[in-house]
Amino acid sequence: DLGRFDLIVIDSNYDLGRFDLIVIDSNYEGALPDAPKILALDAQMRRFGYATTGLIREPPVIRWEFDHPLFRFVSLDDLRISGARATLLPPTGRSLADMPDGPLIFEDEWDGRQVIYFTFHPDQSDLPLRVAFVNLVANIVEWAQPSAASVANTRLTPGEPLPNPDLVSEYRPVETALPVTGSLAPTESVPAAGVYRLTGVEGESDALAVANLFALNETNLGAQTRLGVGASAGWPEAVEVDDFPWWILVCAALGLLCLEWILPMMLGWAERRRFRNQREARARSTASKPVAARGSNA
Repeated sequence: DLGRFDLIVIDSNYDLGRFDLIVIDSNYEGALPDAPKILALDAQMRRFGYATTGLIREPPVIRWEFDHPLFRFVSLDDLRISGARATLLPPTGRSLADMPDGPLIFEDEWDGRQVIYFTFHPDQSDLPLRVAFVNLVANIVEWAQPSAASVANTRLTPGEPLPNPDLVSEYRPVETALPVTGSLAPTESVPAAGVYRLTGVEGESDALAVANLFALNETNLGAQTRLGVGASAGWPEAVEVDDFPWWILVCAALGLLCLEWILPMMLGWAERRRFRNQREARARSTASKPVAARGSNA
């Protein structure tokens, strides 16, 4: 639903104000309006300080961050792109989609603003022809929209007011350590530790927040970029541990298999040898007995 947003096309004579999102798809040389979020579609490389090594024809998409909020319900499988610029990823940037020659989409910070940069223009691909393009636009707008979720992703401390209270119309207790009833104004201090539901200024976006004395990564209930199993969210770290002596178990298992195979053979060989010795003993006993000759009387 884009009915809550105003779309304005500016030129060099426009009286600049403050916006939530700027979309740049051409070489606009004037001053940019005040906005915390910028979406650049293969434009303004020199302004942002990005470097390119040339144009790549029909690059394949080899990877994209499917768990990033930008790609919620968006698939780039078999995306056909006529051309993209091989761009060097800035030190402060993070690639969101890759081709063999560099990033296709990346996020960065420039002049205190968050930037999402496309190294190709969507018009030079079949992305606008896909259903996923509608979801992509909605995700970009959601990314740029100030909401109660930005407050929920910060730490709430009992006895202190909400951060950025202008983004919240009210907040209500869900489960608290001490009895708290009714809705609270955003300027009121958090009364007790617990879980609260924050309502945005337009009443359309709710978010859960936790108020306690723990660290931020232990109280953040928002969607995480990456989750570590049994640990806090983030890239896994290398930990040195003593190797389990698995080779002992392997040798023991092989020994049991060999014993299971050799033992019946040994028992069978011993049994056959015993029978053979008994036969030989009986044969020798029979051969050593005297034989009486019988004669006839004429």
